[in-house]
Amino acid sequence: MAVRDCSLRYSAANRSRVPLRDVATHRSGPEVDRDSLIRHLRELIAALDARVPHLERTGETRIADDAKALRAKAVERIAAFDRER
Repeated sequence: MAVRDCSLRYSAANRSRVPLRDVATHRSGPEVDRDSLIRHLRELIAALDARVPHLERTGETRIADDAKALRAKAVERIAAFDRER
């Protein structure tokens, strides 16, 4: 049986970028990227806000602190996008 060279596998880095287009708003390119990122950041914030810490678990205090810091960074990033508009 011959050994196949797997070094030429598909890689997302090798494909060309296709401009994104939002069907609902008919916007394309960076605007869609920014809006998509903001939507995902808001989903992250909602998930972090919904999380209930279980302080009796080992390491939970650190996880809660990390979640708080991550939330602050997400809010800061959304504010930066809003200032750019």
